[in-house]
Amino acid sequence: MRNLLFLIFIACAILTTTTAADVQHGTPQELTSTEYYKHYFKSGDSYIAGQPSATAIRRLGQQGITAVVNLRTPEEMMDREQVPFDEAALVKSIGLDYIQIPMNGNKAYPEIFLDKFIATYDDHNGKILLHCRSAKRASQIWAAFLVKHEGMAMNDALKIAKSINLGDAPLNGLLGVRRSARETMRL
Repeated sequence: MRNLLFLIFIACAILTTTTAADVQHGTPQELTSTEYYKHYFKSGDSYIAGQPSATAIRRLGQQGITAVVNLRTPEEMMDREQVPFDEAALVKSIGLDYIQIPMNGNKAYPEIFLDKFIATYDDHNGKILLHCRSAKRASQIWAAFLVKHEGMAMNDALKIAKSINLGDAPLNGLLGVRRSARETMRL
């Protein structure tokens, strides 16, 4: 009887074991804010979102954010109808670091983009805002980050990214894999 109880205990322990990545970066919490374009999520100490407004950026320090990682291209950021302010200047004026990793949504993303994001994440202890226009590119790099940096299984990372706004744009290259997000999701 004692052996049976011990085996049941071990089986329960194995089945309920989670990694730090699972706990910290489980299903992102969707936040409500009209200050972000379409999507705004929190995962651990990080935020993944669509384009923030100037008001949203001014509030980042209150949220503990120390860096803004913008995945939009310089051409996108110069469109004053979409972004009626200089994001880089505003971020820097409130004492936060500004990192731009221009990911064109129509091209394959090289692995160096993910490496740069990981370095920024590590330098800021995860206290970052990661954004693009609608959180599609942000959710893609977030999925690749969860796999490469946090050791999460690809399918679990893709489910998390899909809950944010994973689109059909290519995930190519970020993990050294030459497949689209759609093809990867079928694996």
